[in-house]
Parts: sequence; C-alpha cells; structure tokens
Amino acid sequence: MKLSVSVVIPWGNSKSTIDRCIKSVLEQTHRPTEIVVICNNTITRRDGETLQRLYEDKVIVLVLDGFTNANIARNLGAFFSGCSIVAYIDADDWWDAKHLELSLMQMETCGCDLLYSGYRAYLKDGRVLERAARFCLPSETIEQYLLSKCPAPTSSFLVRKMLFHKITWDCSLRRHQDYDFLARAYRVAKVGVKSDITVNYEARNKSYRIPHIEDAFRVTRMWYGLVDRKTWFSHVFYLAKHLFFSLSIVAIYEFLRCLMAKKTVGQTND
Repeated sequence: MKLSVSVVIPWGNSKSTIDRCIKSVLEQTHRPTEIVVICNNTITRRDGETLQRLYEDKVIVLVLDGFTNANIARNLGAFFSGCSIVAYIDADDWWDAKHLELSLMQMETCGCDLLYSGYRAYLKDGRVLERAARFCLPSETIEQYLLSKCPAPTSSFLVRKMLFHKITWDCSLRRHQDYDFLARAYRVAKVGVKSDITVNYEARNKSYRIPHIEDAFRVTRMWYGLVDRKTWFSHVFYLAKHLFFSLSIVAIYEFLRCLMAKKTVGQTND
C-alpha cells in the first residue's frame, strides 16, 4: 500500500529558490499526495496567489499574514495535512528525485515515527560537501549529537502525523528550532536515520551575524547537563563569537544566562 505523504514548505523569503524547491518535489519517484506551501514573513498574499496560478492544482498555497516564524507554518502544515506522513523541506533547499522513496522505505524498515538524514552542501567556491547522518552512539545523547554539529537538517525530516499529538514545533524559537524538535521527539517516539544523502542546499555568503542568536543560547542553556562540558562550552563560545554583531540586548542576556547555567539548570553529568 502506497503511503500518503504531505510535503510542507514554509516560504518566508526565498523568492528566487521556491521554483527549484517545488520542482524537486514534483519530480519525486514517490509522488506526494499533496504539496502545501505556506507563505509567511516577507512573502505576501500576492506572491502566494502568483504561485498558485503558476502551479494550479499541483500545490496548495496557504497565507499567514503577519507571522514571521516558520514554526507556525510548519505546525499549520502538519495540522492541515490529511496524510499519514508529513515531509518538510525549506523553500531554499531541494531534494534528489528518490528522496521520498528512500526515506519512506527506511521508515517502514525501522518502524520509526520520525526520520532524519544528512545533506549535500553546494559551497560558494564550487566545492560540494556531503555529510551523512548517523545514529547516536550509546555513550551520547541526541543533544550531544546535535551540538557536535552532526547533521540532521529540517529538510530531511519525515514525521508520522500521529506524533503531532505529542509534540509540535516550538513557536517561541526562531533558531535551533530543528534541534529542539528532534530532541523532544527522541524522548517520546522512535527516531530513525537514513544514511543516503538526498537533501541539498546552497551555502550562503559567510556572515558574522546569526539571526535570532538569543534563541540558540536559550536552547543551549536548557541542554546543560545533557552534553559533555567540552562540547557544551565549545558551542556556547562559538555562538558568543557572533554575539557582538547581533546588536541585541536580549542575546547578551541569554548569553549571560548560559554562563550561569550550572546554577539555573542543574549539575553537569560528564
């Protein structure tokens, strides 16, 4: 029996890449039952209407006026879906033609509720970097895996619809929201990994400013004690290097809360 899949695409600002993204979904060897594009942030109702005319009944376009957080779009897409599985892809990414086919095969093989995989990055200097995902080692937590910069991009996530009865995307986060969602899924569901790389993204120009860096500090602080001390502090100070360029009092406050994490969260267990 063919599994029904909704593909959810939050479209917040990538006007130049949305066509590439949608075409990669339409070219899947396992055709999705529905493709839901959710306009938010800088994408206007007129942009959505133009996209709907272009793709007609091939996509469903929803518009979230006044919302800037892609997590609201991800939750809306999941709740709107009438399928048993929701697959996410960001509007500036694209899939290989067999992405859904291989991902669904792996989901059925391992019986998982959420599947993630690695990525292929196209760098500005012409190089192509491939990073395959893996299972967590027996000695590490999922938080350790993620803060060690191991891959688990949002555009690789396939999620069974029933999982959304237990967790949703945290709409208070605009950075590290994928880390947070995956870590919470690990606690309540079975999570699987696909080793094949079928997700692609184009690396942006290097920037010293990390948008919404305060949310990255928030997530990192809450994971104190779930990650070994060396990895945890390495991630904190990686973020701290970009703090000056954020020009945000809130970000500075969250950084200071990170430094006090031992008092506010608990003892480390390294």
